[in-house]
Amino acid sequence: MDDFRKPDFTLPLDLDDRLTQVPADARTKGIIFSSALKKVKAKSGASLGRGSYSTFTDYPVRELLEVLVEAVGILYPEVPPREGLRRLGQRVFTDLRESTAGTFLFSVAGRDIFGAIKLVSRAFDLFSSASGRAEAIDEHNILVELRDSWTFPEAYQVGVMEGAMQWFGAEGEVLVRPRSICDVDLKLSMGGGGAHG
Repeated sequence: MDDFRKPDFTLPLDLDDRLTQVPADARTKGIIFSSALKKVKAKSGASLGRGSYSTFTDYPVRELLEVLVEAVGILYPEVPPREGLRRLGQRVFTDLRESTAGTFLFSVAGRDIFGAIKLVSRAFDLFSSASGRAEAIDEHNILVELRDSWTFPEAYQVGVMEGAMQWFGAEGEVLVRPRSICDVDLKLSMGGGGAHG
């Protein structure tokens, strides 16, 4: 477990290259677009992509990537794109948690971050063609394995996990172990705070 490292949000981001590698059949539910669309609408009044997405309808992951990168350009033009994706991701857990689907999914976890993160695999199954698995390493660390996650797992998904930690009041950091462009292991290391058990 010592090969994890801090993510580098200053690295260049090649959207076109990533789009060419995303499988044509990779899908995600409309609910995953909602956080970015709401933030952009609130800041600029602009509509991205199709303008609106039906919560449980399948859409191409390629389209989601384009929407996320466009949103970052509007919301965080002063920072590198990966840092913008991280910041955008930090809001996702709260927005999902407050949705009808998220409330139902995460209600069983209560205020237990370990229980909530273990629901990652269920959330990925419900909302995308990616897969996720989570397990507690010890009382302060959680391992999350993301596979076929094309939504910038080394930046956007790091932000998603950071947002979950913030929501639960758990202080710490998210470290990464890249496996490929769409496969990454994340280690949530928490020094304290947050309920467990």
